[in-house]
Amino acid sequence: MNYKSDRERFQEQAEEYLEKNNVYDLFERLLKDLIVNLPADPLQHLIGRLQTNPGPKIILLGAPGSGRSTQSQSICQELGTVHISVGDLLRQEIAANSALGQQVKDDVLNGRLVRDDLIIDIVKQKVRDEECIKKGWVLDGFPRTRVQGQSLQRDGIIPDKFILLNVTEDTVYERLRKKAVQTNSEEDSEKVVKVRVQQFYRHLYDTLDLYKGIVHNIDAVQPVEKVTKDIMLYLHMKDKSNAPRRPLRIAVVGPPGSGRTSQCAKLAARFGVVHISPWVLLKEEVARQTELGNKIKSAIRHGDLVSDDIINQVLEERLRQNDCKQQGWVLDGTPKTILQAQMLARMNYAPTRVVVLELSDDLVIDRLSNRRVDPATGITYHLDSNVPEDEQVRERLVIQQDDIREVVTTRLQRYRGAAAELIEHYQGVARTFNADQDPVTLSEEIGYYVERPL
Repeated sequence: MNYKSDRERFQEQAEEYLEKNNVYDLFERLLKDLIVNLPADPLQHLIGRLQTNPGPKIILLGAPGSGRSTQSQSICQELGTVHISVGDLLRQEIAANSALGQQVKDDVLNGRLVRDDLIIDIVKQKVRDEECIKKGWVLDGFPRTRVQGQSLQRDGIIPDKFILLNVTEDTVYERLRKKAVQTNSEEDSEKVVKVRVQQFYRHLYDTLDLYKGIVHNIDAVQPVEKVTKDIMLYLHMKDKSNAPRRPLRIAVVGPPGSGRTSQCAKLAARFGVVHISPWVLLKEEVARQTELGNKIKSAIRHGDLVSDDIINQVLEERLRQNDCKQQGWVLDGTPKTILQAQMLARMNYAPTRVVVLELSDDLVIDRLSNRRVDPATGITYHLDSNVPEDEQVRERLVIQQDDIREVVTTRLQRYRGAAAELIEHYQGVARTFNADQDPVTLSEEIGYYVERPL
């Protein structure tokens, strides 16, 4: 028996299990919960936490006019959490003409901050509702002062995420003037708005100091849809973990012409992983004139697809090398089929991140059928968007076999035929990205996902 081989295999399987099931993160979360709550019976407390799995706790802060309430509602609709709007809670008290409502009415109508002791009790009571514990909550516009934040922390009310909507004062006043015209409300009058904005910025930095390390800034000057997209991207990312991680295993798939190779190169440079192109591996095997290489050469010469068995054999040999084990890897355009994916899993080389690049058929055909190569330099051009200025270069441009329209259409159909099943196979570790955008922006989005997966 090869003891070392068995030991290494067990270690790989154990590491895969711990990572796949987030065991390290689970223990870290439970330990934090114990420290915050200090229960008399830690074991029973932990059992209860594991059984209830409480929802996310999110604080969303921003100046008046930052779109805070709109974004809070979007978050709650997406995550199924409870929207806790301090302004709404106070207005409900005023409308009910309760003793508390009478106390806070003058402050609300004049844009002043309500006394900390009054507002804190209302928020704490709401946060402790059974529905909020079960579903989680979004605390809209609270805490607004350091005292309020400290009171929440003393009671163990700690957010999982803290989002700050950044917006310029000029934008704030412009938005609030438009709102005042629409509502004709005393709360939105110019005098009241000015007081509210001043109060917000006066207390902002002392409040943020309590939450340094978890505050995530979002540019709220952007269109509402873009702000929502940025918020959701952040919320769906895992927190940075202190858990030990295996080297990254990334697969980038997508139709031909979607920019897979470019994004793989960027990932390799950013994360120090090995860029592996199966097509390059096949060509290297052919160049070595091995028995396997001759089979590959014969298949290519006859226009046949190289079999999944051969591709996975070449891949396994490359992935077993030390640089891949130590640095991790990014697979360029593989797996292409569900069979390749299943074979990778059986070899214990299943990717832990799968990047799916999406591009419409029309754009795929346009990108590739209009692509040309300068045989003298190897530089690639495009007949519409990147035409060489030199007339001699233009005259010697050639189209590669794979870029002929009929060939592109065949390759595209082949990809579409396997893509749905492949993406379904990787549900949970796959994320789709729009490949029809600025490559730098696309690279940043992919990088965020790889660092902090959904």
